[in-house]
Amino acid sequence: MKNNRINLRLLCALSSILLVSNCLQAITEVEKNVKKLLETGSCENCNLEGAKLNKANLANANLEGANLRGTNLDEANLEGAKLAKANLANANLVNANLTGANLKEATLVNALLINTNLSNANFKKAWMSRASFDGANLDGANFTETNLSGIDFESAKNFTKANFRKADFNHAILGKTNLKGARLSGASLERVKKCVIMTDEEIISSGAKLKNATLPSGKKYLP
Repeated sequence: MKNNRINLRLLCALSSILLVSNCLQAITEVEKNVKKLLETGSCENCNLEGAKLNKANLANANLEGANLRGTNLDEANLEGAKLAKANLANANLVNANLTGANLKEATLVNALLINTNLSNANFKKAWMSRASFDGANLDGANFTETNLSGIDFESAKNFTKANFRKADFNHAILGKTNLKGARLSGASLERVKKCVIMTDEEIISSGAKLKNATLPSGKKYLP
């Protein structure tokens, strides 16, 4: 019985040592990858989870497929960056510059995009549910077939200048967003929350481009 207790304690101690060792290895890996990115401007498919890259100049950087989950990119310059299929869930992109960046099929769930410049960025087929868009500039951004569920667009800028073709607005908040001229062809507008335009008729008369869009009633818009 005594030997069993000693063995159990040894196993617990070894497990703790291994856990700490794995954590240290992960930290070292991230640090090495940060150095590589800053020196070469490329870190494709690498692990940068939780890295501190605030105010970093990453213009035109290649980060395709990279793990940037929880990374601090506050005020970072990511103009023209390649971020296709990157994981940016819970990332801090407040005041960052993503002008012309390619984020096709990227994951940005719960990402902070407050006051972020997203002009002409490509988010086609990205997963962006519950991301924060307060004050974000959407001028020319491409959200074709993008999951925008649960996002509050009320404070976003230049909503009507973005492309939302076939986007999913499930439970998104449009508030007092001006939809006149908005490109919403094929988009799903079912279960939109707090939208001042509540009926199909009001959506249709808003001036938005709605070809094949799903209206609040669940009906397809057929001009």
